[in-house]
Amino acid sequence: MLIIHETSSAEEKEAFFNAHPSKLYKFRIWEDPFHKKVITDQELYFSSPDKFNDPYHCGLPFKQHADNSDPIKIKYMVEKTAPRHFPHLFGRELEEQCAKQVLLIQQNPESWFEMNWGYRPQDLHKTFGVLSLTPHPENYLMWSHYAKSHNGFCVEFDTRLLVESIAGHFQKVVYSKDIPYFSIMDNLEDELITKLLYTKSDVWSYEDEYRLTKIHKPNSAFQFDPQALTGVYFGCKMSVEHQIEIIDIVQQTYPWVKLYNMNLGKETFGLTIGQTFLLQKH
Repeated sequence: MLIIHETSSAEEKEAFFNAHPSKLYKFRIWEDPFHKKVITDQELYFSSPDKFNDPYHCGLPFKQHADNSDPIKIKYMVEKTAPRHFPHLFGRELEEQCAKQVLLIQQNPESWFEMNWGYRPQDLHKTFGVLSLTPHPENYLMWSHYAKSHNGFCVEFDTRLLVESIAGHFQKVVYSKDIPYFSIMDNLEDELITKLLYTKSDVWSYEDEYRLTKIHKPNSAFQFDPQALTGVYFGCKMSVEHQIEIIDIVQQTYPWVKLYNMNLGKETFGLTIGQTFLLQKH
């Protein structure tokens, strides 16, 4: 799994973004003042997971891996992380503290996650803000569920410009039938974060979701680079009045943005993307 950091090289960043869709999409409702800000203020809202329509987003059950009862692995992880947790202890005092922590984790494996990472899996919704995106602007069900039954709109982003301008942890969602196990051996930036923030039931796989997350920022808004906005799609039932409002803003603020109409399929059930046009400033 490719992950980038602030210290990643230009080559690493290039490889990372080449492995992901170049464009991602967010479905919105024009009457919602927070949704409208994506166009009026270049602003996106990172929701707390407990606001989502999947109850598992409120915190996954603590499903223990066999590692959590292995005394050798517990001792290894405690000693490995001890200097970070107890920087003021040395020698015999540090050894005694490690022995206490090993005993504590054997009695309650969940305490490891609270001590080592600062939160429990069940407290996920209190810690992170999440922005959900998809690479499919023509997704029929997404329009139905997230754009007021096709009366809303969809915004298109340049993935790299969006991720780099907002920053945060960006990754594709993993869909699974089974709840993942939590292990004390999990790496924070790869395995644990994937399990906590990027794992969903496979019943949601039709969304093909990508997520941008911000730690300690639930229910917060962030501004993005205006150049990251590259397209706007009008729902097939969106009112002409609302379309004109968006067109006026795009014409004045985003002359590079392309506009699209979503149309109902004439041969098969589904949506097709209509003719595009690019507005120029007067």
